[in-house]
Formats: sequence, structure tokens, C-alpha cells
Amino acid sequence: MVQHREAYHAQILEARLRELGGIPQCTVPAERREKELPFYASTEMKDVQKLQSIAARLSDPVAVLKPITDVIDQIQEDQQSKELLRSLVDDEMSSVKWLLAACQTLSAAKTA
Repeated sequence: MVQHREAYHAQILEARLRELGGIPQCTVPAERREKELPFYASTEMKDVQKLQSIAARLSDPVAVLKPITDVIDQIQEDQQSKELLRSLVDDEMSSVKWLLAACQTLSAAKTA
């Protein structure tokens, strides 16, 4: 579910960027890929451990999303992009809440 939502976000953001005359050029930094890919691809780590790692970084969803909401608040002219971004932040908040709840459920099941 989250993966599909993220893919959809990428598609609509790219489409809007192109409508505005921009060209997508974002990449994941090599150091981040080299650090995180082995961890999340590891078969030695339990899924709950991987989920706990993500949940620890997302424990305060409002703070995590604040840099994005701050930028959105600064948009004055382009209301279409502003509302698009607000909608995406709502989706992100939903994803984070779901992830945190899933982590809590799986963590509790692991200790039971």
C-alpha cells in the first residue's frame, strides 16, 4: 500500500514539475544507498527490526514533515502546486501513522 502511494506521489510530482517547465533530477545519495540497502535487504535482520529502525526516525510525524509543510506555507502564487503538496503531506502522515501502528503491533507480538 505505502509503496504504491509513494510511486503515485512520484508520478504526480514529476508531472507537475514538467508542467512548470522543470526537469526531475533527484537521486538518493550513494552514501545513503550504501548504508541502508544492506540493512534493509539483509535476510539476517528480522522485519520487525527493520520496521523499528524506520519507526525510530518517524516517532514524531509532525516534526518529520515540518520542513515540507514550512515550504508549502511559503507558496503564494501557485495554488495548484500548494494544494497538491498539502494532499501529499496528508498521505505521508497517514503512511507514517500506519507504519508506527504496524511497528507497535509487531513489536508487541514479538515480546508476547
